[in-house]
Amino acid sequence: MKISTGTELRILRRLAGWSQHQLGRAAGLSPGRISLFEGGFVEVTDEQKTVLSEILLEAMRGRAVTIGQILKDQKINEPALAGAQGRGG
Repeated sequence: MKISTGTELRILRRLAGWSQHQLGRAAGLSPGRISLFEGGFVEVTDEQKTVLSEILLEAMRGRAVTIGQILKDQKINEPALAGAQGRGG
């Protein structure tokens, strides 16, 4: 995965659950610079695209693991919840 546009960067950053400040800090850039990239006001170098892509991909992997764990925990607790609902709870 490699970011090609500012809009794509914004979408991927949001999917990762990160703010411009968090991404900027992780990439060694200012939040303002991230904003300029996302708005299409400045070009992102190939090196920056690679770094930003790698950071966001890793963040999304971490988020996927967290979501998976939440879903797993929910499935474990689901029978107990169903029983409570059947008793008016």
